[in-house]
Amino acid sequence: MSFALETPVIVSPEGERKLIVDIPSRLGANQQECSIQADVLTECDLRGHHSHGLQRLPVLATRIKKGLIRVYINPAYTWAADLVLSVDGKDGLGTVVAFAFVAATRFMGGQRFVLPRTEMIPTPSWP
Repeated sequence: MSFALETPVIVSPEGERKLIVDIPSRLGANQQECSIQADVLTECDLRGHHSHGLQRLPVLATRIKKGLIRVYINPAYTWAADLVLSVDGKDGLGTVVAFAFVAATRFMGGQRFVLPRTEMIPTPSWP
């Protein structure tokens, strides 16, 4: 069965989340990485930001396959000063690295952070 490109396909948030968990899992990502990625991509679609939702999954999968994004990693966090946390994302999924980073720095308030060696730059409104 084939669909024209203009034919919308409706998927429940649960179905989308399950698909998003399945793909990185098959590419070696652990359950935590899959779950965080699925939560973020599904939420983006629910908020109408489709370019950062399910549409992003093929790009992420290709980057994982090519080794541009590494899975099953443990980012390195080092406090360089009282208010400076240095993060080495080790080329991991940006959402995974950022979630742990934001949790570690939540007490700092509305600061902007740059996460080297990840795929993203979060801002104070994220996540």
